[in-house]
Amino acid sequence: MPINGIRALVVLIVAVVTALVVSEVGLIGFIGLGAASLVNALGVASISKRLLAAFVLGALLLWLTSNVALLLEPILNMQIPAGAMTGILGAPLIIWLILRQRRERIETVTPMLTGKHAPVAWWRWTLGVVMIIILACFFVQDVSGWGLSTDWAITQQYRLPRSLSAAATGLMLAIAGVLLQTLTRNPMASPEVLGVSSGAALGVILGFLLLPSLGLSAGAGTLLISGLSGAMAVLLLVIWLARKVSSGYLLLVGIGIAAMMDGVMHMVKLSGDPR
Repeated sequence: MPINGIRALVVLIVAVVTALVVSEVGLIGFIGLGAASLVNALGVASISKRLLAAFVLGALLLWLTSNVALLLEPILNMQIPAGAMTGILGAPLIIWLILRQRRERIETVTPMLTGKHAPVAWWRWTLGVVMIIILACFFVQDVSGWGLSTDWAITQQYRLPRSLSAAATGLMLAIAGVLLQTLTRNPMASPEVLGVSSGAALGVILGFLLLPSLGLSAGAGTLLISGLSGAMAVLLLVIWLARKVSSGYLLLVGIGIAAMMDGVMHMVKLSGDPR
């Protein structure tokens, strides 16, 4: 069988196994990544031994998180899903194991902005962005279907703020991605992958829940500061880890941080607080 056929067969087997697990027990995140990362950190070389180790470690991780969730349920007075606990408990373990590994240099780090590039036609890109914004503002749906709207008052009140907000959000995320790639020397780095976005979301949620108890109103300004604090905390952690591990491991650490943050946010949402 050709190598591409083997790869397609393996992907199909993985999809079938994942579908069987999700259909029976629900969405369980981080076990596949956590068990595989533990196998890599342990340095198992043989494929048969890797599969056996992943089998044992995956079962152990899920057994541990399920029992911890059962122990915490009467203490927190809430039902804790095992999927959320896998990220909360598994991510710190993976990060600790990676930090124990010797820093690997897969290849010599080269500047990402090198080589000759074709000149960029900035006027074309600018014109394209302006046309997209205009289309988003005036191409709307009403009772008769999709079409161009000539009512400037409605466009100015509803469509234009949303379009400009979406464009500004995309611009800021793009700048954040470029800065993270420059700081970490990793072309795959992004706020979502490295957990910065999850840190900001968790900061906003905690600010919304904790600020009223401190006598502060959960307004736009205070929530902005809370989200900024969460994002900065994760960003500083990522920058510190970038000096400790290789670029490949840094992505793995970022995914672990994001999984841990998502697990905490999931538990907060299930806490039963009406807010």
